Amino acid sequence: MRPAAIAAPEPPAGHGKVRKPRRSDAAAGVSEKEILTGKDVQQFLGISRTTLWKLRKKQGFPYSKVGREYRYLKSEVIAWLHDSKYRESQTMLDLRK
Repeated sequence: MRPAAIAAPEPPAGHGKVRKPRRSDAAAGVSEKEILTGKDVQQFLGISRTTLWKLRKKQGFPYSKVGREYRYLKSEVIAWLHDSKYRESQTMLDLRK
């Protein structure tokens, strides 16, 4: 006679897989909503991938690199936009159409 299989306990209703908070999130005191990916920044600013690359390489656009990925703090992106250097970078990169 075979023993009955033991079923794993099911999570409470309405709960999916819960992600553990990352140490870096808690250490920096930054919520996930403030950390943007390259695609998020492109959509937020309405720019292409190439333009984002130019801004990062030539104009001091604020970013951090995590492994091979680039991450951006939304607050720093907004501060960079308000900075007078932004207007200069548009002229230097000829981003105006």
